[in-house]
Amino acid sequence: MSIQMIALRNEFATFSRRADAKIGLLREIIERIQKGEEVDVEGLLGTGDKKREQEWEEGKTAYAGSQERSSDNLQHSSPGN
Repeated sequence: MSIQMIALRNEFATFSRRADAKIGLLREIIERIQKGEEVDVEGLLGTGDKKREQEWEEGKTAYAGSQERSSDNLQHSSPGN
């Protein structure tokens, strides 16, 4: 396996762990709200913390990019294209 493939695999694994952690945090927040608990959503999500806000922004960008690639793949594989 080439070095680039190993690096890409490791990068994807890191991205997946971070995404799973963020999804878990969002689920926890939703569950607490549904139970009627007072939740500091902005505090838990890191509003005002530049580093944490940047991490969320990077996640949104990566997700949007993956959705765009997925859409492109569907368009290229549809009949008539």
